[in-house]
Amino acid sequence: MGKAIFNPPESVAAMIPGNKANPVSVAADKKGPVSSCPYLGLRDDPATAMAFSSIMNHCYRSGAPRKVPLEYQSRLCFSEYTECRIYQRKHHTEPKKRKPLLYLGVVAAGVVLLVTWGLIQGWLPFRVVSETAVVASTSLPATNAPATEAAAATESPAPSPSPAPSPSSTPYTGSPSVFLPLDTPIGTTYQFLIHRVREGESISLYLSLYHTSIDAIRAVNRSLSVPLWVNQIVIIPLSLGDGGTLPAFDAYEVVEDINASQLADRLSAELGIVREDFLSYNALSGEETILKGSWVLVPYLPPTPVP
Repeated sequence: MGKAIFNPPESVAAMIPGNKANPVSVAADKKGPVSSCPYLGLRDDPATAMAFSSIMNHCYRSGAPRKVPLEYQSRLCFSEYTECRIYQRKHHTEPKKRKPLLYLGVVAAGVVLLVTWGLIQGWLPFRVVSETAVVASTSLPATNAPATEAAAATESPAPSPSPAPSPSSTPYTGSPSVFLPLDTPIGTTYQFLIHRVREGESISLYLSLYHTSIDAIRAVNRSLSVPLWVNQIVIIPLSLGDGGTLPAFDAYEVVEDINASQLADRLSAELGIVREDFLSYNALSGEETILKGSWVLVPYLPPTPVP
């Protein structure tokens, strides 16, 4: 391949320190097409050179890159390079073939993306989602109020929330690799949705959409803020009148692919939960690989009553 040369606009060449005239244009006017020294290249890319005097240009005649004074570049490197005393040396390395500069941008972009991804992910395979301080709805029905009356008691009209997937969707039953996004029914004996609150939603809305009760929602959520906040994560039991003997849950997002059994062991060690309960309520056998971006239920044993 030929030499990769970058020609600056005239305004740029005029601003180069010590370069009162563009050596490329001067050489071209006097001797026709400009031919630069084949041993001139960038510090990290000997196959590419700037087509004007620049501190980025280096000489590779002796093998290792060496800085070239700007005045020396203007006088020899872009025209009479065969008269250069360094070029005339007998022992030298052959100039490397010029390669396109495109790969520099690709490598730099890849490094930036890799570093950014590592900073965001951290080292844990799961994280608790934080809430934003934007109120979704201030309406909350009384505990003993029927679902239909609670739904009618909502306040001023709010933007219509996007409908969540129907609870009648086929629940996850287990496979070698599983993906459990938000609003996916989880479980077998009992089914739950892990849902992110949208603007205008309230608990009353969930009662009518998912045939559940305020008691059941309160029972299965280990930490439930009322009123709801936009982006708050809520666990919704499906077709359940009350919480009964169910444990309270937290919802965790999986931030890297991980074996279900390994995740259960880690949560058990760090949070003190029962690993078998974790696998059971998420309908996992322990052999699956839970994919990044999935959401899982983390069950906590109810506190032992004091006699």
